[in-house]
Amino acid sequence: MFQPDPAITNLNIRERNIARVLFSMNIPQVATPELSVEDAKCYIFFFRDGNSLSAFIALYFPRTDRRLYYSCTSNPFPEEAMAEVEEEARRFVEDMGFLLDELYFSGMSLDEKNRWIESQEIFSGGESGRPVQAARAQGPAQTAAKQSRTDDVSAHAVKAGVIKKAAPSRQSLGVVARDKEGLARLLASF
Repeated sequence: MFQPDPAITNLNIRERNIARVLFSMNIPQVATPELSVEDAKCYIFFFRDGNSLSAFIALYFPRTDRRLYYSCTSNPFPEEAMAEVEEEARRFVEDMGFLLDELYFSGMSLDEKNRWIESQEIFSGGESGRPVQAARAQGPAQTAAKQSRTDDVSAHAVKAGVIKKAAPSRQSLGVVARDKEGLARLLASF
């Protein structure tokens, strides 16, 4: 089970041995503890420490440059439990609307790993890639274009068999219903 962990302010991933990384391919709206709804990115990290692993979920809200961290209550856990913990983490974030992909971190060179870390706003406070201020300045046309690209990527991923098509009941939900559903899930997690 994953629980909010307000004690975590930074995962210090550069100092840790990353076993696996899953990240969101989309940017759905997620309810925050303050009861607002914002676009969010999601990451699931598995860190290796000797013969055991630890799992964390990180949510990043680009508009406000905020982060929420969740710890697995089983941390640290044996490697044999990784599949079970991953399934639980996937269910947790997919229920919020995230579509996940895996970054094959173990096959990357040190330079590639560092470039990827530097390109993720969650680790840089919005200073790499695109500044947070630019993200805040996006108008409706840019937002619609971003949603269109996300929809195109999702459709391509479904067609390629990389991800499953969402259940019809989730697709038919309106924006307000999704916001209420996300808020209910978030509140239930506390």
